[in-house]
Amino acid sequence: MFDNLSAYIEEHATDTDIFCFQEVFHTTSDDKRVEEEYRANLLWALILLLPDYQVYYAPAQEWYGFKQPVAHHLERWIALFIKKDLPVTDHGVGYVYGTYNSKMLWTTPMTARNYQWVSLPYGETSLTIAHFHGLWTWGGKDDTPERLEQSRVLNDFMDSRDWQVLLLGDYNLNPDTQSLAILTQGRRNLISEYKITTTRSALYTKPLPYADYAIVSPDVPIKSFSVPYTEASDHLPLEVEVG
Repeated sequence: MFDNLSAYIEEHATDTDIFCFQEVFHTTSDDKRVEEEYRANLLWALILLLPDYQVYYAPAQEWYGFKQPVAHHLERWIALFIKKDLPVTDHGVGYVYGTYNSKMLWTTPMTARNYQWVSLPYGETSLTIAHFHGLWTWGGKDDTPERLEQSRVLNDFMDSRDWQVLLLGDYNLNPDTQSLAILTQGRRNLISEYKITTTRSALYTKPLPYADYAIVSPDVPIKSFSVPYTEASDHLPLEVEVG
């Protein structure tokens, strides 16, 4: 749905400080497709769409598409684009599962999973914007030992950032999981607070309405939060404005 995605990005680039993207492929080869559905050069396409943004790319896996290994250079995972005039004081990447390129067998659906963040001046402290793409399994979006550990790692990270954190992304979790409860304890879950009924577009045909969340430290003022409908993806965008 690249045309729809491009239109959405172009519409919002004038008033958006930070974009967080998941499932971003990157290649230095001439192969521009991963299988039939995915763009191997998506990172380059996003850079062209967002020339006024600094890109922070955090690949977690190379030489694999979604379904099988590939013979040409290919990296994938998450990217954060931030307006070049914003004063980034810190940025980084961590892992909630595995390490870089740790998936060497195609018999498991779970690839290495990372998170990334940038920090900006915020009053007398800083505000950290972080995002990640949570573990996916063939068995749905309920708790697993790996997902519980993923949440513990993210919880420790959020605690370490002076309680001034906004964590976004495709968590791949159902709302009633202990994995999600670990992250929402003492924090605001904007999906439930704003009574969002789904984070999925019509392109997603399964019955589960949720996968994406925005969790924020309790003392960060949220000016607005919405999940507008667009068919740029089978996920809907999360739009957050910090007051």
